[in-house]
Amino acid sequence: MTDTLRTLTVGRFTVAVVVESEEWSDHSWLGRYCNLRDVKPYEYVYDRASDAVRVPGSDLWRDRWGRIVNAGAELWHDRRSYRYIANDNGYDRIGHMFADADRLRGLEQGDWQFVILGAVVTMDNGAHWALPNVIGRAYLGGIESDSGDAYFRSEGRNLIHEAIADARMTRAALA
Repeated sequence: MTDTLRTLTVGRFTVAVVVESEEWSDHSWLGRYCNLRDVKPYEYVYDRASDAVRVPGSDLWRDRWGRIVNAGAELWHDRRSYRYIANDNGYDRIGHMFADADRLRGLEQGDWQFVILGAVVTMDNGAHWALPNVIGRAYLGGIESDSGDAYFRSEGRNLIHEAIADARMTRAALA
């Protein structure tokens, strides 16, 4: 998927701000999924099958509202019951784990995706086949697709300046 957000043409030069799908994104900051049997006692574990969190240093499992639930132990044999092992991501770790797990579930279900925002400067080089068409570019990846139009506009403006600077360096090198 590639969408053009904005195009600006000045003389022979065109600047386009584009959004592309990012296939190999790093979402490790959300935690990681695993189905390992040997979870360390100090790790928070979210179990997707029961929607519960194991409190470190105990065998207690709690739901979203902090209630103790019967979960976890009987699920180790089921390969479909992946565990989410949280990173150290804040003071309210259990609350963050549920939020991160919901975000990962949304990523799996296609509610949102990671995208790359880019600015590309092209030059109409007419009959000069030896000159490159794309002479400047700048990209920013790892953006969540539901970040909002204001964020895309702001970052797009920043990338336009970077792409124009890259185009100037390319033109200087060709001269």
